Amino acid sequence: MINRTANLPKNRHFFLFGPRQTGKSSLIQERFLSHEKLYINLLLSREYRRLKLDPALIVTDVKNRSAGVRYIVVDKVQKIPELLDEIHQLIESPDAPYFILTGSSARKLKRAKANLLGGRASTIELFPFTFEELGDRFFLEHALTFGTMPRIYLESDPNEAAVYLRSYVDNYLKEEIEAEAAVRNLTAFLRFLPLAAESNGQEINFSKIARVCLSNHNTVKAYYQILEDTLIGRFLFPLVGSTRQQLSKRPKFYLFDTGIIRAILGREHSQLTAGTYEFGTLFESWVINEVWRINSYHHKNLQTYFYRTDHGAEVDLVIIDPDRNKYAIEIKSAVNVAAVDLGSGFESLSAHGTLARRICVTTGLRPYSAQGVDFMPWRNFLEWLIAL
Repeated sequence: MINRTANLPKNRHFFLFGPRQTGKSSLIQERFLSHEKLYINLLLSREYRRLKLDPALIVTDVKNRSAGVRYIVVDKVQKIPELLDEIHQLIESPDAPYFILTGSSARKLKRAKANLLGGRASTIELFPFTFEELGDRFFLEHALTFGTMPRIYLESDPNEAAVYLRSYVDNYLKEEIEAEAAVRNLTAFLRFLPLAAESNGQEINFSKIARVCLSNHNTVKAYYQILEDTLIGRFLFPLVGSTRQQLSKRPKFYLFDTGIIRAILGREHSQLTAGTYEFGTLFESWVINEVWRINSYHHKNLQTYFYRTDHGAEVDLVIIDPDRNKYAIEIKSAVNVAAVDLGSGFESLSAHGTLARRICVTTGLRPYSAQGVDFMPWRNFLEWLIAL
């Protein structure tokens, strides 16, 4: 059994969001195994139709629950946002049970201006496996090749893992977008997806992508917003300030899983080779996603950016902690990296304020320092971040 890092409170209502197949249901079953639960699954068409026609029926369900039932689990709650009004009333009643509200997207709740329970419920996000959770079962090349979605990562047959990846992209992503009624032209959106995967981790030129997928600038921006709202990826924004130097204004976008990136591009059956451009981009994407997961799970309250000038000086990741300390991070998939390989990004960034630390993340086996830069194997870096 893999011990998940996410902390699920036992005496508080909470939303648990995450992409499908990240293990939300399994985690709830594991953490609340010894507790009596009422499970309402809105993926079941009969249950969905019943509560969609009359959301108030959930009040009857809860009031008629068996004695000793302390938890009410509502899976895919975003499918019927109106349920949250009824739940809000229930949680204010005497001896109310605790509500566990799960879903793979908060988009519908935001769009419908749904009742988010007035701050009475925590919001927790569940990600694919992290290196910390997998421990001795984590292997970098395997994670970059197939991603770390639980079922896919733990599949011992590479061909079966590739089949699961293809199914996830062909079925789940399409179903999720259709279910959210997020786009009018699904075909155009599916043309956009490979372009988003191909430009993963690069600054987004919305107009260029719009021309390629026969769409327009605003539609492409909306497509990216859909991916973020459905937790399939997130933006990394540039660090900007009031300086004379012209800094980038375009965000980058990182999909949430390296295996999903490869499957969208049709590479799920191809071998990933260290030292290639693909390996390097996937390594960077994985490291940045791990930073976001550590930030969320360990409640670090870190701000993350990238830095780039019009003259090409760049830093892959800038982390600012709650005390305003600024850490500049370069990510290189090589085993051996020298300071001369890093360009002028650190120096350019330091001109805008003191850097607490300059770090280059590598695939090497030992840490070392040179010319004011700490070269850290990825594991050392992530462990340092957890302890920060």
